[in-house]
This record gives sequence, C-alpha cells and structure tokens, in this order.
Amino acid sequence: MATAKATKEQPRTLTAPNSFGDGKNCVISSGTKIEGNFHSKESIRLDGTVHGDLHCEKKMIVGPQGRLEGNLKAQDAVIMGHVDGDLEVMGLLTLESSALVIGNINTGRIQVLEGARYEGR
Repeated sequence: MATAKATKEQPRTLTAPNSFGDGKNCVISSGTKIEGNFHSKESIRLDGTVHGDLHCEKKMIVGPQGRLEGNLKAQDAVIMGHVDGDLEVMGLLTLESSALVIGNINTGRIQVLEGARYEGR
C-alpha cells in the first residue's frame, strides 16, 4: 500500500513569463512592438508594446515595462505597466502598485494595490 505525503504548493510569481499555469501562453518580449489588433485564445504576457486593441480569451498580464495603447478585453488581467485604453475584464482585474491605466474599466471583480493609478470610470 502506497502512502502519499501532502506537499505545500509553492506560490506562483507573476513576473515570470511562463507563470500562467497551463503551459500555453504568448509572450510579447521587451523590445517588441506590434502595430494593429491582436487576438489570442491563450494567456498573454506583454513586456513590449502593442498599438491596437488586444483580446485575450484567458489571462492577460501587462508586465512593468509593458505598454498597451488600445482597448483590452480578457477573462482575467494583471496590470503592472501602462494601458491607455478601455479595459473589459470578465473575471478578476488586478492593478499592481506600478500600474497606470488611462481609460474606462468594466470588470467582474477588481483588486487595486496601493500606488496603482487610473483615470476613467
């Protein structure tokens, strides 16, 4: 008879590019610039710049150096960088302390950490 020993799950960090949990993701690296609308069925981490609307069917992470100049639609989102556009997040939106959002926010739930800045409604 085999016995299983319970282990404590290690917390995940949002700063690692592959921290989405399911192994399927899209990373827009620092120094990368995308002009135009962007759509992904998988999770996205943005450390570069996107000029256009971004639609993510899973989790969207805008890293501290990430910049989106356009509207964002996602299931869940963590914003650490700059977003200049409207946010539509069905689930949980987290604005980290380094976040700057200029635009309207429509979300199911929101978590705003001290220091996060946003202008809109």
